[in-house]
Amino acid sequence: MVTGALTILLVDDNSEFTGRLIELVKELSGIGNIMIARSYDEGATIFHQEKPGVILLDIHLRGRTGVEFIKHIRGAGRVCSILVMSNHADEQYRRFYLHAGADYFFDKTYEFPLIPETLRKIAAQK
Repeated sequence: MVTGALTILLVDDNSEFTGRLIELVKELSGIGNIMIARSYDEGATIFHQEKPGVILLDIHLRGRTGVEFIKHIRGAGRVCSILVMSNHADEQYRRFYLHAGADYFFDKTYEFPLIPETLRKIAAQK
C-alpha cells in the first residue's frame, strides 16, 4: 500500500464484477489498498477497522440493503466518499440513493468506465 494513498472498500458479492473493477482501479495513481467485502456485516467491520476514504457499494447486499449501509456509514460521523453501483439504475434509484447520502451513483452496465475516472479525481483531491 502506498502511504497517503486513497484506500477503497468495495462492498459487492459479485466476484466477476469486483475482479474487473479491481483490475481497472489498482493501477490508478493515488490509489492504495483495495479491500473487498461480500456482505453488509463484513463491510461494516472492515469500514470500522480500516477507515477507507472511499466506499464502492452495490445496492443489494447479503443481510441488508445499500441504503442501510449508507446510513450506517454516515451515522458513524466519518467523512468518506460513497459511490453506489447498480444494474438497477433508473432515475428513481439514482435519486433515492443520492438523497440517502451517496456521493455518486453509477449504472454498472453503461457507466462502468466512469468509476475509475471518478476515483482518480477523488484521489487527486485528497
